[in-house]
Amino acid sequence: MTVVGDDLGVADAYATAALAMGTSGLNWLARRDEHPYAVVTDNARQHYSAGLPLTD
Repeated sequence: MTVVGDDLGVADAYATAALAMGTSGLNWLARRDEHPYAVVTDNARQHYSAGLPLTD
């Protein structure tokens, strides 16, 4: 799980909180517009926010 933002402490706290929430943490992260995220689950599913810049 990766969460990014201007304040690394907040981004780290959001990542930790979302991980502790399990699958409901994805919905919670989706509401944190100012902190884009990327998640790869244990079954290799990929989830990421629309605002996260991706490269090929």
